[in-house]
Amino acid sequence: MGSKVRRRSKRKDTLPDRKAVNSKKRVALEETILFAISENPGAFGIKHLFRYTGIPQREYSEYRRVLHALLDEGKIEKHGKRRLFPKQELEVLKGKLRLTQHGYGFVDRNDGSSVFISAKQASKAYDGDIVEVSLHDTGHKSGPEGTVVSIDTDDRIPCLGQIWRKSGKWMANVKSGPLSFQAVVDSFDTKKAIHPGDWALIQVNGNRRRYPLPACHVKTLVGNPAEKGIAEKGLIASYNLQEPYPEKALREAKNLKAIPAQKGLRHDLSDEFVITIDPAGAKDHDDAVSLKYDEKGNYLLGVHIADVSRYVPEGSHIDREARKRGFSVYLQHHYLPMLPSRLPGTLCSLKPGRTRLALSVLITIDKDGNILKKEIKPSRVRIGKLLSYEEAQKHLDGRRSARKKSTDDEILRTQLRHMWRLASILRKRRFSEGGIDFDLPEMGFRWQNLSAPTAIYELPRLQSHLLIEEFMLAANRAVAEIWTQKLGKGAPIPFRVHPSPEAEKRQKLSDYLSNAGFEWAPEHLVTAKQIAVMLGEVRRRFPPEVTETIARKALTLARYEPDSKGHFGLGFKHYLHFTSPIRRYADLTVHRLIWKHIIGGHSAQNKHESKAMVDNLCKHLSDRERLISEVEREAGKLSGLQYINERRDDVFSAYMVDTSKDNFYISLQDLFIEGTLQVDSDTVFKSRRKRRRKYANAHNTGQTLSIGDKLEVTPSKVDLLMRTLELETV
Repeated sequence: MGSKVRRRSKRKDTLPDRKAVNSKKRVALEETILFAISENPGAFGIKHLFRYTGIPQREYSEYRRVLHALLDEGKIEKHGKRRLFPKQELEVLKGKLRLTQHGYGFVDRNDGSSVFISAKQASKAYDGDIVEVSLHDTGHKSGPEGTVVSIDTDDRIPCLGQIWRKSGKWMANVKSGPLSFQAVVDSFDTKKAIHPGDWALIQVNGNRRRYPLPACHVKTLVGNPAEKGIAEKGLIASYNLQEPYPEKALREAKNLKAIPAQKGLRHDLSDEFVITIDPAGAKDHDDAVSLKYDEKGNYLLGVHIADVSRYVPEGSHIDREARKRGFSVYLQHHYLPMLPSRLPGTLCSLKPGRTRLALSVLITIDKDGNILKKEIKPSRVRIGKLLSYEEAQKHLDGRRSARKKSTDDEILRTQLRHMWRLASILRKRRFSEGGIDFDLPEMGFRWQNLSAPTAIYELPRLQSHLLIEEFMLAANRAVAEIWTQKLGKGAPIPFRVHPSPEAEKRQKLSDYLSNAGFEWAPEHLVTAKQIAVMLGEVRRRFPPEVTETIARKALTLARYEPDSKGHFGLGFKHYLHFTSPIRRYADLTVHRLIWKHIIGGHSAQNKHESKAMVDNLCKHLSDRERLISEVEREAGKLSGLQYINERRDDVFSAYMVDTSKDNFYISLQDLFIEGTLQVDSDTVFKSRRKRRRKYANAHNTGQTLSIGDKLEVTPSKVDLLMRTLELETV
C-alpha cells in the first residue's frame, strides 16, 4: 500500500477579511481603540495598546484588523515604530535647524518656542540648515516633535574642518555646530598647497552618519590655526559672515557728499559744550553728550546721535547690505562693519572741531531723577572734546597730570562730575524701579603680535562707562515713550523687548539654586526685584565665576518686536534702540521712522502693511543678533583656549559652576574660561551639614564637589576646532 505524502499547506499570514468582522463588534473595538489613544496620545504601541484596553486574547486578530483599518482611513496615526496618535492636522514649519552635541536638534517657531527633532530625523541635516518639518503632538509637556520633510541644501554653509592624513588618504575632522565627526576627503576645489593640521571649509556629501565614513570635498583653505588670526578667520567663515563689502555699495559710499549744515532746518547746538566718550582706539563715534541747567536748577541732558539715515537712502546698495548684516561685529583680530568705512570713519563720525548732523534727544530731569520733559530734534553739533573712557575717568578722579592744568581742563572736569552726579541719580532710580544690576565680568586679551594671547584680564568697570550707559539708556527710553505717546501703541517700530522668565526657566533656576544651597521657589523668581535680591544673595556667598553662571540662567534673551512689551531687565515699560545707528540696523530704522512720523509729521496710515514690514525686519535682526552674539562668544572662547593651549602643564585654580549627567562644568579662576571634568560615577547625595548637594568625583576617590567649591585642575585636552576644554584634577 503506497504511503500518502501529506503536503503542508502554506500559512497565510493575513488578517481576517474586514467584512468578516461583526459590525457591532467592529464599532465597539473602534470606540475602545480611539478612546484609549485620544486619552493617551503617543503612549502605546500596537501590542501595548491591546494589553491596556483589556480586549480578550481571542479577539486579537479582529483587534489588529480594526486598528489597521483605522490607520488606513486616517482616523489614527503612527509615528515611529511604536507610537499611536489620534488624527491631527499636521502643522508644517520651516526654519533653521539647531543641532546639539548629542545629535538631536530644535527648530524655532515664531512664538519663541522650539520643536524637537530626533537624532534620527536630523541625521541627514547639518547645523544651520533650513528644514521643513511636520509637527505632531507627543502628549508630553515638552511640546510637539517634528518629522523632517525636506532639507534646503542650496544655501548650506560649508563646515569648518581640520585636514590630516591617514594611510595615504586625506581625512577631515568636521565641525557642524556642536557636533564633530570624521569624513574622507575625495576632492579639492582649492589649488593651494594643503598641509596636515590646516583648517578648511568643507562640504560633506550626504548623510554625516554614513558607514563607515561620509565623503567630503575641500572648498576653501583657511590656513594654519597656529598663525595669528587664522583660527578666528576660520570661525568667521564657518558662520558665513561677510568680510569684504560688496563693490557696488563701496562705489555708492565713495560718491556720497557731505550734507550741508541746513541752518534753517536744524536746531543749532554748535555753541554747546558737547563731548564724546568711547573706547580707546574706537573706529566709530556716533554718540555724544552734553549737560546744562535751566533757571530752576533742573538738569538739561542732551544725547546727540549721528544722523546716519540721511546718508543711507532706503533701498540703496548700502542699505540692502547693512540690513543683511544687521550689526557690526567686533572680534579680537577682525572688525566687520555694518556700513562702509567711509560713513563711520568720515562722513558721520562725531569728530572734534567739526560740525556734524545729529538727532538730539533733549531731556529735562529734576534732582530726584524725574523726567519733566523730553523731545527729539534734528540738530547741528560741534564736538568740543573726544575722550577715551580712561581719560574721562582720570578727570572724574581729579588726578593731576604732569603738565599744568588749563582752564579748559577744569571746565571739562567740572562738566564730567556734574554728568556723573546725574548718571548716579538715574542709575539709583532705575534699580529702585525694578532694574536688575547683572554686572557680568568682561574679559580682555593681551596679544603682543603672537598667535596666542599672553595675558587675560578683567576689563575694569569705570564710572565713565556707567555714565555713558545711563545716558544712552535714558535716550533710548525717551524715544520709545515719545513714539508711543505721539503715535499710539499700535504704531510699529523695532522695540527692544525683554520678557520675564517663563515657568520652565524659573523651575530650572530654582533647581540649580537648590543644588547650590539656596531655597528659592520658582514663584519667588518672577519679578525683577526678586531676581535682583537673589543675585545679591549669591554675590555675597559665591565667587564671580559662579555668579556669572547663575546670572546667565536667570536671563532670557531680549529680541526685537514691532509692539512694545516692556524690558524686564531694565524695568522699562517702553524701550528701543536709538543710540547706535552706525553699528545696529535697528537704530538706523528707528531714525528713519522718527524722521518720517515724528519730525516729518506723517501719520502711519497703513499700519497693517508697515507692521508686517517691521515684523519681518524684527525677526531678521533678532536672528542676526543671536548669530553674531554666538560668534563673538565663540571668538572669546577661542582666544581663551589659545591661551590655555600654551600652558598645558600649568595648574589652575577653578570653581565648580554646574553639573550634567556626564560632566562637571569648571570655570578657571579670574579667567572665566569654562571646561569640563568627566564624571565617572553617578553617585549623588546631600550633605546635611552644608545643605548643598554634593557630587561624587571618581577621578579622586572619596573627593566630593559642590557648586561653588574650589579645586586645582590641569588641562587634559584642548580642542581649538570644537572650542572645548577637558580638565582633570591635580
